[in-house]
Amino acid sequence: MSCPNCKSTQTDVNELDGSICCLQCGTVIEDALLRETFEESANYVPAMSRQKAGNHSRLLSTFSKAAVFFGLPEDLVETGKELCREFISKSTTTFLNEVAVYIAFIVSREWKSEWNLMDFVEAFPIPLYLPQVYRTRNVLKGSINAHWRTPQEELNHFIVRIYPLVVKQVYRDHSRPKPLSLSELKSKTRALLDLGSAYCLNTAKKARPLMVVTALIAGLSIRVTNPANYPKRSKMISARRRLCFSEFTSVCFSSKVSLSTRYDEYLDLLFACASCIPWIKKVEKSYVHYYLDDILSSFGTKTPILVLPLDRFAVRSFQRNQQMRKFIETSTEEAKQCLREQTEPNDKSSIAYAIYSLLQFGFQEHQIVGFNEAYIRNMAHSLLLRNLASGSDVQLDLDREEVDEKDMSDKEIEIYLK
Repeated sequence: MSCPNCKSTQTDVNELDGSICCLQCGTVIEDALLRETFEESANYVPAMSRQKAGNHSRLLSTFSKAAVFFGLPEDLVETGKELCREFISKSTTTFLNEVAVYIAFIVSREWKSEWNLMDFVEAFPIPLYLPQVYRTRNVLKGSINAHWRTPQEELNHFIVRIYPLVVKQVYRDHSRPKPLSLSELKSKTRALLDLGSAYCLNTAKKARPLMVVTALIAGLSIRVTNPANYPKRSKMISARRRLCFSEFTSVCFSSKVSLSTRYDEYLDLLFACASCIPWIKKVEKSYVHYYLDDILSSFGTKTPILVLPLDRFAVRSFQRNQQMRKFIETSTEEAKQCLREQTEPNDKSSIAYAIYSLLQFGFQEHQIVGFNEAYIRNMAHSLLLRNLASGSDVQLDLDREEVDEKDMSDKEIEIYLK
């Protein structure tokens, strides 16, 4: 093929992008993507096979650059190239950076164990499309371990990363913070997470915020129970003292409000457990970490000595649902009483009046109890609007000569016709 610019027939392949260029003037004659996808070879290889071959070479090149950026050793680079070949054999994609970063994360789990997937994504200099990163995991699923782990499984790697921050917060009021035992901190944090899992406190929650708050409680417990760290003449340290949760937001990808909420939930659980232990008297929620060893030995073992009754503790979302259900049941009884007495609730803005409207329309009691407050109000309002729209039983006479007060004037009609 001759060059359209200088008419020369001498061409060469550009090593940077694989395109065909004129050797004399440098004009691009064929783009790399078009050449790899549509150019027929001498053996007439099918187009899909040529496309996969092109994707394979580009993916290997992209992964090599990512491996150099993250500083992966040679043995991990070879393992990553094998995963690249496996990915290309199963799927094709144009999101090569996303695939390369995910494979770099997979092969470096033991080498850089304190890094999570989001750490690799945030550190990579090119913005990545997260859905395609997760899609790579789905394609390779079955041959590698998933990166979604429970807090107990990820604790060994993550506790090392947050250890300096935990020590800083535990000794926040101390001029010379003393080091905590990492093994003791890890064991107590794991026992706290197991206790929270037993009472559904970790269900549908992010792992890292849970590990942060449990490590803080465990660190406070180690400080106040270790005589070397906590002299007897010292004042009691409150668990509700001013903790700076903002220092953990960059490592656990969660807000200060979320961390504070998880922290309060664990304090509620420990307070409920301490209240059930007979030898603990006059326990306060702010100082419940002083009894953490007793709580874990009584409630946190595989065969616990004590079991927390359901009426003593429940997750806050469960408590709100139970309170709302009781409130709706009470309002339903009030609305049924008004129907029997042929009266109406006094407050027309109350939930009882909304339930009263639904019962009048024909809803059953078991249906209303299963609804939430917002749905009950919206349904009652929609029924009210429908009744107002169809409330006139008198057929209007459009041929009458007299003017009704509900009729529009000629000027108003002209405004609507414009």
